[in-house]
Parts: sequence; C-alpha cells; structure tokens
Amino acid sequence: MAYLGMCYYDWCVYSDDAMVQEERRLHEILFPNLDFRYRDFCARHGVDVTVEPPDGRWLNAKCDVQALFCHIREGGGIFVTSDGNFHKVSKKPVIESRGAGQIATPDDAVKLLGL
Repeated sequence: MAYLGMCYYDWCVYSDDAMVQEERRLHEILFPNLDFRYRDFCARHGVDVTVEPPDGRWLNAKCDVQALFCHIREGGGIFVTSDGNFHKVSKKPVIESRGAGQIATPDDAVKLLGL
C-alpha cells in the first residue's frame, strides 16, 4: 500500500477504505498492543513524530502487516516466515482464515513443496 517514505512509487497500490480496514484487522491480530496509526504510537511513547525514519518498533510492525496484506491480496498460498509472531497459536489460525493460506517456517515450506 502506498505510504510516503515507505514504498516504491511504481511498486505500490493505492488503497481504498476496504483495504485500509483489512490492513487494520491484520494489524490488530498481529500487534494488538501497538497503535495502528503512527501519530498515536508517537503520542503514547513520547516519540517525536517528525523524526525520520519512523520508530523501529512501529515500522517493523507496519512492514510485517504490509507483507502479509500483499501476500493475501495476491492470492495467498504459503506465507514463509521465521518470525515467531506469525506462528503463535493465538494468531496463526486467524491469519490463515483471513486468506493467507498456510503460514510456514522456511524448513516447513521446503517440506510442503517437496524439495
């Protein structure tokens, strides 16, 4: 999704309300205790919103959500990640039910693909 300072102009999609709502739902699944909006995050944590680049905790979460969002938008399949947050018992089935297909570690993906 097109976020200034976070995307490549010719490699992004312009979002509509439905896309932003899906992004928010994914964010709430993966990062229920982290503010969705950067301004809210900065206010809560005493971070100067004008400092670039954005705070790493928030930026990493945004990038994780964007990776999953793009995966789902492009048809799902196997989402390969070693990030334990995606594999938590409380999150993995919910993410998969949102259209992500299977969430797999690199080793599990190799096995699933029969390589």
